[in-house]
Amino acid sequence: MAPQNDHDTEKAARRLEQILAVMRGEKSATQAAEALGVSRETFYEWNNRALAGLRESLVDRTAGRPPAPPEGLEKIRMKQEIDELKQQVKLLEGAILIRDVMDGVPRFTTSPVPDKPSSSRSKKKP
Repeated sequence: MAPQNDHDTEKAARRLEQILAVMRGEKSATQAAEALGVSRETFYEWNNRALAGLRESLVDRTAGRPPAPPEGLEKIRMKQEIDELKQQVKLLEGAILIRDVMDGVPRFTTSPVPDKPSSSRSKKKP
């Protein structure tokens, strides 16, 4: 867990300083615990947590970008629904084209349709 503020960071730095002093043989665990105002047991807990964190930070990591997470069931279901809807749209477009041909009135086209010349034009009377 990351430090929450500067005070926490300073406390962590003081603890690290005492842990390293014990590791270098400059102080005993009792002396370090007293300097920090905690029991020897608490000092050893912090020491063990520090070593565990250090060990974890030294584990090799795989190179490159992490693999993409597997698709969720909801995402898969939505893709299937989109495919079904696309099929329905194609069927409906076909039905509209058939109806247009039957009616002789184009309502929907997938390609441009040339204008049909009108055979009879009404003339305006004066």
